[in-house]
Amino acid sequence: MKKLSLIVVLIFTIGVVGSSIDVSAEEGIVPEWIKSTAKFWAEDSIDDMTFVNAMEWLIQNRIIVTPELSLVGSSDSNNGSDRKVVVPEWIKNNARFWSDNQISNSDFLSGITYLYKEEIVKSPNVVVNELNPDWTLGPGDYEFSLTNDGLERKYLVHIPSSYDVTKSTPVVFNLHGGGGSGEGHRDKTNMNENSEKHGYIVVYPNGIPAKGFEIVNALNWNSGMNFKTLSQADDVSFFLKMINDLKNQFNIDEKRIYSTGFSNGGQMSYRLACELPDKIAAIAPVGAPVNVEASCDSSSPTPIMIIHGKKDPCALYEGGVCGGGCFYKSVGLKQSSKTEVMCMDVDAVTNNWKAHNGCSDEFKITYQNDDVECKTYNICTANSEVMLCTSNIAGHTWPSEVPPSKIGVLNDQIYSVLGDITYDISNEQIWKFFEKHSLE
Repeated sequence: MKKLSLIVVLIFTIGVVGSSIDVSAEEGIVPEWIKSTAKFWAEDSIDDMTFVNAMEWLIQNRIIVTPELSLVGSSDSNNGSDRKVVVPEWIKNNARFWSDNQISNSDFLSGITYLYKEEIVKSPNVVVNELNPDWTLGPGDYEFSLTNDGLERKYLVHIPSSYDVTKSTPVVFNLHGGGGSGEGHRDKTNMNENSEKHGYIVVYPNGIPAKGFEIVNALNWNSGMNFKTLSQADDVSFFLKMINDLKNQFNIDEKRIYSTGFSNGGQMSYRLACELPDKIAAIAPVGAPVNVEASCDSSSPTPIMIIHGKKDPCALYEGGVCGGGCFYKSVGLKQSSKTEVMCMDVDAVTNNWKAHNGCSDEFKITYQNDDVECKTYNICTANSEVMLCTSNIAGHTWPSEVPPSKIGVLNDQIYSVLGDITYDISNEQIWKFFEKHSLE
């Protein structure tokens, strides 16, 4: 039979959920003629070298891409005319079963990846990932779960398209507020867009349902600063397990792990800085009230960017009663006095962190954009710094957040309580702060 000519017009994308690999064509269907080619080879209608050359051409031209393989520049060529190859029989069986729809796309791809590992299939532009054979996941969006303290915990992960398994990548934890969720917070903050721009991994974990609100799945963090009956989960150990999970799945930069979060999620970021200073390189709490009884036992300075609206009706800039009052108001319920706590004013919180980080009183205005001004105290211990960014108009909202307009009347009710959004600061400024800092 004449040598088959492969003209490939569809690009394969690889998405991975959990530990399985899914290969699909751009239109979601693998063309039948590709399976026919595999069948011809399995039936010995074409020889091994012809099949191998086709696989090399497909991968070298990024028609087939697997996250287990990373492209690198090379001028060497592996396609000598006298080259001999022998493909294992089980690969032929895979090709036969695949062409008859008896095994999945991912099963067939795993065989091709095996050929690369064994150097049967080669390419001048492909190298097998030898850093960690478990790093098989590429760019995309994932949902992971783990068990911590007897509870199933979930978290969402966005891996930017620029992710390179051969390079360690920074990680930003972005934590939802009380009553929220990782998915909702992802949509509201739109941090995936900034992740794509700057090439960092962003993680959106889920808290635990607040007691009394399980039916509506109102999730909450045990930050150590809110009313403790809302959650008694061991969230610090949850974060340690997430970090370990991420290390097993991706090439993360352990010296550049950051945490930001809104309201109760910002409180949790404070706690992480105090209890995991050897893991968290910097934090950026947004609209996060701090209990007057809160303390930070860590002696290690942690760079911090505090973002707070002066019109915040839930976490009052001047301090006072806090503890989720806005959540109750926004859903038309009366808050119990049992959930009320007293919180510090934002200037006092800033001064506490200045003292914690060993900063002088000298500051500079490092960012100013209409409604927003950022003061930076950077004469501090161990190259840490404290930045306070304030908005004169912002309420209990995320900087430049995307309002969930699809929920109409309820949306209007919520924002009538929460207040205005400022668009004069955004995720861009949070990332610029983070990227200046790493653990020594």
